[in-house]
Amino acid sequence: MSTSTLYTNPAVHAGAANSHSKLPRPPFDPALEHVRTAIPSESFQTLNTIRGHPYSFSLDSVLSRFPHLSHKEYTIPTPDPNYGQDDTITLSVFTPKSHTTPLPAIYNIHGGGQIAGDRFTGLEFVIAWYTENDTEVPLPAVHISVEYRLAPEHPAPAALHDCYNGLTWVAEHAEILNIDASKILVQGVSGGGPLAAACAIKARNHGSPALRGQLLSTPMLDYSGESVSARQFEDQGPWNGRTDRLAWGFVLGLEQPNSAEGEVATLGSRIKEKGDSVSELISPTEATDLAGVVPAFIDVGEAEVFRDGAVQYASLLWESGVSAELHVWPGAWHGFDMFAPDVPVSKAAVAAKKSWLRRILSE
Repeated sequence: MSTSTLYTNPAVHAGAANSHSKLPRPPFDPALEHVRTAIPSESFQTLNTIRGHPYSFSLDSVLSRFPHLSHKEYTIPTPDPNYGQDDTITLSVFTPKSHTTPLPAIYNIHGGGQIAGDRFTGLEFVIAWYTENDTEVPLPAVHISVEYRLAPEHPAPAALHDCYNGLTWVAEHAEILNIDASKILVQGVSGGGPLAAACAIKARNHGSPALRGQLLSTPMLDYSGESVSARQFEDQGPWNGRTDRLAWGFVLGLEQPNSAEGEVATLGSRIKEKGDSVSELISPTEATDLAGVVPAFIDVGEAEVFRDGAVQYASLLWESGVSAELHVWPGAWHGFDMFAPDVPVSKAAVAAKKSWLRRILSE
C-alpha cells in the first residue's frame, strides 16, 4: 500500500467519532492545492451542477490526441426485463491502425458518479495509460467504451445491465473486433469503479466472459456514507461526502432529479434503512465471498471520500484469496491524477497503473 499514513481498519473504526467537522484529516498534498482550490465548490452540489460541469471530452478530442487510433461505433441490443424495455446501447471502439493481429481489449466504464458523463468522459486519460510512456514501449490495445444508462432516470441495476451486456457482446465478437479473447480487462474510474467490479463479480457468477483483470481507479464502492473517510471529507471536495450521498441516493432510487443540496442531509438515514437490500452488484463492499473473481488493481487518494471503501474492498478480495494491488496516494483528493497530471504524486499513480497493466496483460 502506497501511503504516508498509518491505517487502521475502517470497518472497525467507522463509528469512532460522531462529528464530521471535528474529525482530523490527512493533509492535502501542497502540490495539488492550486488545482483543488480552483475547482468551484458549487460544481458538485446538485444533479444539474454535476451534469453541467465542463468535462470537455469528446470523440474529436480523443482522436486528436491519439491519431494512431481509428474509431468505430457499434449499437447493440440490451433487452432489460427490469424496465420492460427492448433497448440498445452504443459502444465506441478504438483500434490501433498499424496492428492487424488480435490485441488485448480494454473495456472502459466511465466515471461521473453513475449520474453524469458519457462514454468519452475521461477517456483521453485512461487511453494514455496504455499509449504514452516515457521509458517503455507503449502497450497496444483495443479500447472499448460503453454508453450506459444513468441515474436518477434509470436507477440501479440499469447501468450494470448495460455494462455487463456490452462486455458479454465484446467477448462474443472478439474476432470481428480483432481482440484477443483471453486478454479482456474491465476498468472503471470513480463511478465506473463499482460497475467494473460488479461486472467482474457477475462474470465469476455466470462463468463468462473470461476476464484477465479489473482496474478500479478512485472507485465509488461503498454506498453507506458512514466510513471514516466519508465523514472526514464531508465538505472537502471536489467530490465530497455530501455529493457522494446525493449520487448514491439517485443510484438507489431514493431521490428525484430535482433534489437540492439542502436535502442531502436526510439521505444518510434513508440509505441506511435500505441497507439490507443493497446488493454487492451495486455496492461491491457488501460482498461476502469474492473467491474466483479476477485479480484487481485498486488505487485511491488518501484525502478523499472513497478511500476507506477502496481499502475495504481490497481487504475483501484478499480475504477471499484474490490478488489485489492497492495504492493509497498520500495527500491526493478525488480525480487528482486527471485534474493535475503533472504533479509528482499523479505521475507516480499513473506509473503504478501502467506497471500493473503491463504485467497483467503479459501473463
